[in-house]
Amino acid sequence: MGSTIVIRSNLTEDLILTRNLQMIVLELGRAGSLSPGDIGNGFFDDFRTNTGIDSGLSSNYTYDGTNKKVSPVTGTMDLVSVATTSLIVPSTAMIALLIKGFDSGDTLSAYFSSSSTPSWTEFTGLTQVVSDVGVEGIDQFVSDRISVTGSSDKSIRCEIQMGLSQSLELYGFCCVWS
Repeated sequence: MGSTIVIRSNLTEDLILTRNLQMIVLELGRAGSLSPGDIGNGFFDDFRTNTGIDSGLSSNYTYDGTNKKVSPVTGTMDLVSVATTSLIVPSTAMIALLIKGFDSGDTLSAYFSSSSTPSWTEFTGLTQVVSDVGVEGIDQFVSDRISVTGSSDKSIRCEIQMGLSQSLELYGFCCVWS
């Protein structure tokens, strides 16, 4: 058992978004037929600060600390999380994102790495599953569960790429693995 979720959040502010991100943790587990004991590790970032963003590997984004969101500057944003040390060597992973302003012409992809030198595996099946998750205009996107292979490292990172529309806003993401 002994699951660990690393939460980069100040729970006293914007409680609706924080609760939605916490619900995503549970939904990701259910969507992948994972019981709580099967989830080896995970984290979510709701951008209360930008400390969860690896500024050296990320590009083409702007962080808005007042509104607690990340947006593309021009073209495609490439946002990479700081490394998180897992309790286990992951074999599967899933991701969920809270996004505002996503249109059918916009691009969205996400990746997972379990190596200290990132080697990315793409999350497949990113699909909008909920509209207006308690905050008007913010939608929830969830991936399929992917297999993670090739590394016995426990240094976990997620990468999110989105772009085209300059009105896109990323309010948070959650990644779990087992």
